[in-house]
Amino acid sequence: MREKERLLAAFQRMGESLLASLDRDEILDRLAEEIVDSGIFRSLMVALVDGEQIEVVRSFFIDENGNKRIIENRLGLRYELDGDNISARYRAQRRIGNNRRVG
Repeated sequence: MREKERLLAAFQRMGESLLASLDRDEILDRLAEEIVDSGIFRSLMVALVDGEQIEVVRSFFIDENGNKRIIENRLGLRYELDGDNISARYRAQRRIGNNRRVG
């Protein structure tokens, strides 16, 4: 029951985040942070599709101490929509250079 309540509260905060702003970057930041903070996933990479390319715009993970970190060197990565899946290449890597603690 606690798990269900925790997830419902996280979904409510995500919905509120969507309604709170029309700024795409602010919405992406809030949604990504809510998903990671809620414990739904330990890591999250958000990519936007623009025509035939995909660009990584957010990338977070929770380290072994429970700190949320941004994976800096993934941000801005671009690849072809029908090309290799870069998320599979990075999934197994727990520590990537230029990680920055958030909050």
